[in-house]
Amino acid sequence: HLGYRPTGKAEEHRAHAEAEQKKIGPDPVGDLFQGGTFASAEFTNDVKRAGP
Repeated sequence: HLGYRPTGKAEEHRAHAEAEQKKIGPDPVGDLFQGGTFASAEFTNDVKRAGP
């Protein structure tokens, strides 16, 4: 215990965060690779060939 005491609750923001996330279009490259949209920003290969 280092004296940290949270002052907020993430659950209070969950519904809004999930609603905003649904507005984002699908990103198969970002979903496949660690890094999300940063991974897909310059991806030029065929995502089907890059799969697991």
